Amino acid sequence: MGDEPRARAANFNDSAAIFRPSGDVLLYVAARSNSSIEQGLAQWLFDQYYVPSPTQGPHDLATLGMRNDWGFLTLPLLCYPVKSTSPEQAQLPSTTSFTNGNAFIRDAWDGKTIVAINGGSEPLNGLGHLHGDLNSFILVHQQERLLADPGHSCYRNLIHGLESSSQTHSTCTFLIEKEALGLQEDLAKAALLEQKSVFPRRVIHNGRAGVPIIRGDRRLICAKDDVVSVVGAEVGKAYGEPIETFSRFWILAGSHVLFVVDQIAAQQPVTTLWNWLVNNRDGETHWQTAQNTLTIQRQRAGVKLFHGGKGTWSYPVYGYLHDAYHPEPNQLGEGHSGTGLLFRFTEKERQVVRTVVHAIALDEPDQLDQWQLQVDSNDYTLQSDTRKWTLQLQDDQAAAFSMISGHGRKWDIAILDGQYHLKKSLNMSEQTKNTPIKLGLLGVDHPAVAADDVEALSEWYCAILGYERWFQHPKPVWMLKAPDGTLLEIMPKDETPRPERSTWTPGWSHLALRVQDIDAAIAYLDQHQVQWGGELSPAIGGGRVRNFFDPEGNLLQILERPHLA
Repeated sequence: MGDEPRARAANFNDSAAIFRPSGDVLLYVAARSNSSIEQGLAQWLFDQYYVPSPTQGPHDLATLGMRNDWGFLTLPLLCYPVKSTSPEQAQLPSTTSFTNGNAFIRDAWDGKTIVAINGGSEPLNGLGHLHGDLNSFILVHQQERLLADPGHSCYRNLIHGLESSSQTHSTCTFLIEKEALGLQEDLAKAALLEQKSVFPRRVIHNGRAGVPIIRGDRRLICAKDDVVSVVGAEVGKAYGEPIETFSRFWILAGSHVLFVVDQIAAQQPVTTLWNWLVNNRDGETHWQTAQNTLTIQRQRAGVKLFHGGKGTWSYPVYGYLHDAYHPEPNQLGEGHSGTGLLFRFTEKERQVVRTVVHAIALDEPDQLDQWQLQVDSNDYTLQSDTRKWTLQLQDDQAAAFSMISGHGRKWDIAILDGQYHLKKSLNMSEQTKNTPIKLGLLGVDHPAVAADDVEALSEWYCAILGYERWFQHPKPVWMLKAPDGTLLEIMPKDETPRPERSTWTPGWSHLALRVQDIDAAIAYLDQHQVQWGGELSPAIGGGRVRNFFDPEGNLLQILERPHLA
């Protein structure tokens, strides 16, 4: 993706990164929309993707052949004062799905991992054209596209028919044996079964739209609870007979672990081919296969895929991976042979029913060797030296399954009233009965400040920072309460001289106060003339932070962490 921001989107069918709203469009929405949320989001996108790099051209960002460049509206629209609103501030869900079948999983809005999924649509009102890509997905870690969508560059390219098929997307195709014919009657012949990608158009008759197109896929679940997200889709009907079921579940745990569970059933034994399309757009991808493992390394990120099926890898096929769509051939953004590396994993024996688990570790390239998969009956444990997650199938058909963290927290995915649900398990006794008794820590109750003037300092914390007096001890000691219920003790100091200290002086260092909007908090504290201890800077663990001092010189911080809101 390069070192500068690029306005990109995960998009299936036409391109791996096809839609970029122009600067004009975003500013127009920011200035003219009737929704303050839409205005703020449009301004945020403009600030994120155009302000840092105003000279980026239109073609290297994918434009459907239209020149979405800066235009005549840009300068006057820049004059409208619109406050930027991030997705976190707009309270948009980081895991969500849409009626066209697309779904997105993010570990956090400013996190490390994105899974973009195609499959699970409602009846389609505007069909256009489709590809054979249901239950395929795009996988991004550390801003590196690892698994990608091939897209296509134009209809005149002879490769178009292939790049729009199931076998060039990260989904499944199937081999069906046919009766031997002709001179090769001693050999078994096989037909490749792919998803249907050509449907009748939705017609308009006498000014009325016809029946919406039903492609044969449906959403099974799209949910998030804490650090676990799950999306599921069923697409078996898109293949036709003899395939009855192809349900796929994606379960993201934290930022580094993704399990993909495939449930496949057919009317007769078929051979499954799993296709994995790897991004090699810049020619900088390094790969390795060993037994059931595929390891992919790029500049900033890598993926280690443990394939649960019983089969073999094929040598990667050179595929096309397009960054742009254009109606004419040989345009900027059109891929060339080898920009996509297509890996296929073919099972050794035909089967009627199977459940296959793929475990995927996402990490920095030099950390991938630490990840290992251990399989014990229906338990699949993926772990490194610092992280551990177990997928537990409740039965061989995977009608219900659970995710268990290395610390024993458990999430169940099961059917209730005909629908899949994700729920954190409340019954932990079986998991903990053989473990030692734990401390039962809930968190920090209160820090304490030894003050020259307890009353004056308590008043400052209440008047300026928003604490309230909660309890008074005649010593004198004040217990103050913050809006979130945490406490702060103000107590009298002794005669020990105050040492000079910085943020990094040994011992307890400072008190960090989390705020919703750090820019607004800075403006507020400026009004009250606080003494700042530094400039606004990135916070360890994500977010933004700035140091300041209370009237007695105690070091404080205001800290904004939108991803933990």
